Amino acid sequence: MNTVNQFFASIYKWMAAGVLVSAFTCYLTLMTSFGSVVFGSQVIFYSLVAIHFILLLAIQFLINKLPYQVSFLLYFVYAALSGVTISGLIAVYLSTNPMLLVGVFVAAVLMFASLALMGYRTTYDMSGWKTFIFSAVWGVVIVSIINAIFVQSYGLDLIVSAVAMVAFSALTVYDAQFYKNLFPQLETDEDKAKYSTLGALHMYVNLLVMFQSLLKLVGFFGGE
Repeated sequence: MNTVNQFFASIYKWMAAGVLVSAFTCYLTLMTSFGSVVFGSQVIFYSLVAIHFILLLAIQFLINKLPYQVSFLLYFVYAALSGVTISGLIAVYLSTNPMLLVGVFVAAVLMFASLALMGYRTTYDMSGWKTFIFSAVWGVVIVSIINAIFVQSYGLDLIVSAVAMVAFSALTVYDAQFYKNLFPQLETDEDKAKYSTLGALHMYVNLLVMFQSLLKLVGFFGGE
């Protein structure tokens, strides 16, 4: 990875691989008895969600301490767990309107690609938006957890989905610019490998949240 284009190619290659891993584990969850085990027990489901969240934080905060092979492995474990946890939402639309599911996924990918390209090419400095974007993202995470465990309000879930679409769209632009500016500071091949993994994780999460949020919003306004 001697150029920034090669660095980004590595990021998106591993992001795409993570999406495929998630699709595979989602399929296995829906097509086997594992799904009934996961969704038949709140303890099991929320334990997987907690592990999922801890992995996300661990990769980000330990990226400089872990060998890149370990961070790479943890990323794919995270992607696999994502496929399991999202399978419940996928199952709803597979049974009611599978074409809507496909259409929303394609729309989310196109939106993500456009925003990532915007972040890569823009000369506007996004660093001033960091506090606002990350505050919105953490707000989405915290309110989502509270709503899922305590409130369980469908209306609040829709509001959170709308805010998440805006926050993670902005975060996609920010991340693309951030990694473009970061690349010249990475001196060794191992550093580049580590941060291509971290970049893949960030872009994967952005796409996943945009897809989930858009699916909920389109499903609601489409009467699903």
